[in-house]
Amino acid sequence: MTPRTRTILIVAGVVLAFTAAAIVYNVRYDPVANLTRVHATELPFDSARVRWWHQAAQCLGIDTTYDAKLRYFVGDMVPKEWGDLTQESKSTIIHAYTDAAGHLILFERGFEHDSALTTHEILHDFIKIPGHPARYFGANATRCGILPGTD
Repeated sequence: MTPRTRTILIVAGVVLAFTAAAIVYNVRYDPVANLTRVHATELPFDSARVRWWHQAAQCLGIDTTYDAKLRYFVGDMVPKEWGDLTQESKSTIIHAYTDAAGHLILFERGFEHDSALTTHEILHDFIKIPGHPARYFGANATRCGILPGTD
């Protein structure tokens, strides 16, 4: 084997190894994979969700263009264990869930057109703070048309 052939084989092997690693990483950490469990389907673009967010964000005095990254899904249910619930609120029914790392929101079927719930979930993605800080989810939330949160 010539040195040139050996170099070509080494480079091809390295490229193949990196390609395989990238494929495994993307499959393993796909935020949408969990959604198959609740038979979720992606919702088409809806300008109403964009309008709701812009109105609420403007009212709160925060970035109104943030929602461009988000993907919306609707499923049969939102598993309770996905919610960020305190011990006292374990009986709470969850109608939507935000995966801030994956920039996706899952709605329970029938709640995907609720403007207050939608802006509440977009706000979770925007602030990336667990729970419902009063600054965002208290009295200002109600005033701005956002479903208030309680912990």
